Amino acid sequence: MVLPLISSRRIAHSLLILTAAASTMCVAPQDLAQGGHMEFVPPTGERCKGNEAVACYQKGLALTTGNASNTDRIAGIALLEKACTEKLAAACDTLSRRFTKPKKISGRYPTYPTRALWNGVEGQISVRCIMTEKGVLRDCGVIAPRSKQEEEILRGSELGPELLSTLSTWRFTPATLDGQPCAIEHTFRVKFEVARKAR
Repeated sequence: MVLPLISSRRIAHSLLILTAAASTMCVAPQDLAQGGHMEFVPPTGERCKGNEAVACYQKGLALTTGNASNTDRIAGIALLEKACTEKLAAACDTLSRRFTKPKKISGRYPTYPTRALWNGVEGQISVRCIMTEKGVLRDCGVIAPRSKQEEEILRGSELGPELLSTLSTWRFTPATLDGQPCAIEHTFRVKFEVARKAR
């Protein structure tokens, strides 16, 4: 899902693009707004590419049984989604029958921090969170950058703290598994771009 967002500060020629990805891994709590420094969450979780998708699907099924712990169900749903992303029909069918995705119901949109906009800072930031059974985000953390450019963008601007501050205001209808509210892992990807006038 890609949504064009206009900065609430109405800063000329700014544009935010928000991409909400399905779900990924759990992360440690971060508080970047007060600390003034940024810690990154390392990539975690199992690979489910190609031939590994079947193993992910089978493990996901085992982790989403009725007597599984909350942590196991979170991991199981993530594995089923990864297997479905790899076009494994059985995983997609299982998700469509048993799982209902959350829907955003409130919360502010991210704004382009003035200094970052003024300096023309652009780039994508990814944040992983746990979405609780009540539709609240917790334990959000910035995913470790994948390139030197991405690391420089994150370390040299207020974009990470702004995104975390924004996500703290968001509320959702809860995801459900077998008709019951459940916690899930969720990744949010926001691309900050400065829109330029066409000549």
